[in-house]
Amino acid sequence: MKKPFYFRGYSNRARPYYKYVGIERSTGKKEFFRTKVEVLTWEHLHNTEAMRDGTGPKISLELRVSILRWQQKLASFGETLDDACATRYRFLQQRAKSCEIPRLFRELIEKKRRDGGKDAHLRRIEKLGKALDEMFPGKLVSELTGADIENFLASLPGGAPKTFNTRRTLLAIVFHYANNKKRGYCSGNPAGDVDRAKEPKKRVEILQPIGELKKLLAAASLEMIPTLTIEAFAGIRRSEICKLDWREIELRREIDPETGKYGEIFVPAEKAKTGLDRRVPIEPNLAQWLWPFAKPSGRVAPTEQQYNYRRRKAVAAAGMKWPFNALRHSYGSYWLARFKDIGALAEQMGNSPTIIYKHYRRVVRSDEAVEYWKITPSQIGRSDLANVIEFPPAPQSSSPESSDETGQLISA
Repeated sequence: MKKPFYFRGYSNRARPYYKYVGIERSTGKKEFFRTKVEVLTWEHLHNTEAMRDGTGPKISLELRVSILRWQQKLASFGETLDDACATRYRFLQQRAKSCEIPRLFRELIEKKRRDGGKDAHLRRIEKLGKALDEMFPGKLVSELTGADIENFLASLPGGAPKTFNTRRTLLAIVFHYANNKKRGYCSGNPAGDVDRAKEPKKRVEILQPIGELKKLLAAASLEMIPTLTIEAFAGIRRSEICKLDWREIELRREIDPETGKYGEIFVPAEKAKTGLDRRVPIEPNLAQWLWPFAKPSGRVAPTEQQYNYRRRKAVAAAGMKWPFNALRHSYGSYWLARFKDIGALAEQMGNSPTIIYKHYRRVVRSDEAVEYWKITPSQIGRSDLANVIEFPPAPQSSSPESSDETGQLISA
């Protein structure tokens, strides 16, 4: 076996004082010596050291001590120094690819806006991002842990279980985007590590037909009637109603003999919470509420902010307590009790049959449902609607604004 270090004689007129050269076989590195004693000593020391420690890079005494110390500590966990170094290396790689919190939220919001995301949804994400950055300023996304996210959610005001879970879901969406291989801002989803809050089981609260809904409709201002009645008798979400145009209220002059309804309300995908088109039949009593307001086009309702303000005024005038989502829950409960079709109701409300069954089955009695679907302007004495409560007879002649035997769309 050849020695890793060897020597030979050396002669060079430019440097006549050097007689020997020592050579490291693996690299060809050379050292020059004046006497044979010097070169033999060099060869012996280096070959002895190479036999003991190998011929790789020189390891200092401090590094050797550190290696031995950490090997002993890691051995108690069944890990090696290689394992620890690999873990740390992956951490540093991830850190180099990561970004700070504001950039992540900004990128996600921009992407969702390009994809047609709804403004209200994007505002909620943006608000969460600002609050998260305030709590962890300058922290990288890859450094956030499940414990960080749990503490953050617990620190936010209004932390009812349902609200907690909604915010947790939004953050899970954010970190799913960050964890995409194309971006790689983090290596997991810390929001997914947070346990969901346990939501108390409670029945949906609804309005009583006589004692509450009639009072509300009697106290409401004239401009609030379409919004309130569409929510109460068609179950369309408030946020969706406030985006509707009268062109999407397909109100008919005469009842459709096939469906027993007075047309449909079309909720287009871009205005629906679910992002899917759906049609909701116009019940006979709702038709009577909408007829005085029907027009070819224009906003059906005020903005959500105006709606909430005016509804609070109507509730106060009626002397009522307002349950959460009262009108939509009332529609679901009374419609199912009256017509008993879970599948149809799920489609009309833009919900799943499971949720419909869970929330609205057996909430009210059938006789209460009959009373609910009889509520019309004449019942509560709205004199400001009296002159247009009754539907006019269908014209005899056919024209773009007339109706045939099945009833055509109103063209006001």
